[in-house]
Amino acid sequence: MSAFSDRHQQVSRDLAEIGQQFLDGEIDETTYASLKQTYRSELEQLDSDEEVNPAEPRSRTRLAVGAAILALTIVIITFAASQAAVKRDGGFITGSGSETERPVNLDEISNEQIIAVIEANADLPQVNAMRLALAERYFEDQQYSEAFGWFEEVLQSDPTDYEASEALARTAWMVHASGESEVAIGTLERALLLNSGNGEAQLFRGLIYLQTGRAAEAAADLEAVAARDNLTPDILEVITAALDQAREEASQ
Repeated sequence: MSAFSDRHQQVSRDLAEIGQQFLDGEIDETTYASLKQTYRSELEQLDSDEEVNPAEPRSRTRLAVGAAILALTIVIITFAASQAAVKRDGGFITGSGSETERPVNLDEISNEQIIAVIEANADLPQVNAMRLALAERYFEDQQYSEAFGWFEEVLQSDPTDYEASEALARTAWMVHASGESEVAIGTLERALLLNSGNGEAQLFRGLIYLQTGRAAEAAADLEAVAARDNLTPDILEVITAALDQAREEASQ
């Protein structure tokens, strides 16, 4: 690999890393904006220098796709969490016993408390929403082994179409991460059949298409996701970057 490629990849990784730091609250918006401009300027300069004096052939598109994929992986949890927050019925559940008659706000109790409520009310249909909420917590914390088990519990407990679609989408992303991309795509298609409005399922599928060289299909999914009206500016920015690269690859 050339020195140009090494530096280009390093700057791309640095750019993605500060995006993660900003999303995690480790750096403020002003610092993020300043660093982002610095790294972008260096990438532009590297590209300009290479066009003037190309030392070795290399695929700028592939490098940029790699950076976009990394950035999307960073924000995908935030995107998925925002979709769930919009669709979930406030994170509340009521039961038939004296201990569960009042609503329970899932945002105010620990994982252990949620598990205790699930075990005490396992036969109630509403409890599956709690299983899903718990699985999503583990997924968002990247505790994938725990998340996988709870998503399986959701799928085995007579889920609604919405619950099954959410569980299948996130299970598919974990399956893809284990290297079974075709299985993951099939699982995402099932998720979208159950809920065609599942934005995270479409984002996951577009991302997997992009990673596996199916650029035209990736572009179609990413275009649909980018058109959604509930994206934050930062999430929209990285989705648009990946979409640009998918379009470029599809045109080659």
